[in-house]
Amino acid sequence: MKNSITIDKGQKKYKDGKVVFKWDFTLSEEGDYETGTIKYHELIYDIDKTSAVIGEEENEKWITINKRDCKSIPTLDFFEYFHKFLLDHKEKEADLLEELKKYLNLVYIKFEDGDWQSFPKV
Repeated sequence: MKNSITIDKGQKKYKDGKVVFKWDFTLSEEGDYETGTIKYHELIYDIDKTSAVIGEEENEKWITINKRDCKSIPTLDFFEYFHKFLLDHKEKEADLLEELKKYLNLVYIKFEDGDWQSFPKV
């Protein structure tokens, strides 16, 4: 099974209409219950390089959850469960990545998190 959905996508503009940055937050799943994963992914990229923080032009973070670790969740459709969770928190204008981490820790679901800086240096 492979599935992907956009949780949030947009852009922020200056008053003059020039785009400052864009974002794209997605939720995806692949594989079955035993070997599958669910991944929440945030990508934020600067269009106006003068607004980049510490010279960074892109910020990418993610959380990967093994489906087999989700047995404490009262559903068989983990993708839909996390989709609803993220949309509920989006309405509250919460930091989706941090809220998801807090929830996963609260219900003792293991996860791996990473960002673009976690790749090995070559």
